[in-house]
Amino acid sequence: MRTCLTFCVLFVLAAWPMAAQELNKRPEPPPQTQPMRDEDEDVLPQTEYAFNPIQAKKDMKIGDFYSKKGNHRAAAARYLEAT
Repeated sequence: MRTCLTFCVLFVLAAWPMAAQELNKRPEPPPQTQPMRDEDEDVLPQTEYAFNPIQAKKDMKIGDFYSKKGNHRAAAARYLEAT
């Protein structure tokens, strides 16, 4: 009988901190983020091109470097800038 009473008292003491917790706690909603925009030609700034053979030669040289390095996407972008 004494062990049963001890067990019941220990059970009540162990369950007591659970009563202190808030049962109906609602989770906070995630913070609102701005919708992502696609980076297309309308969003990106447009570059004004002028006849500049020095800059074109530099872009061709850098495009050749990227091509030899194996980065063909960067090389194509430099070639487009040069022409």
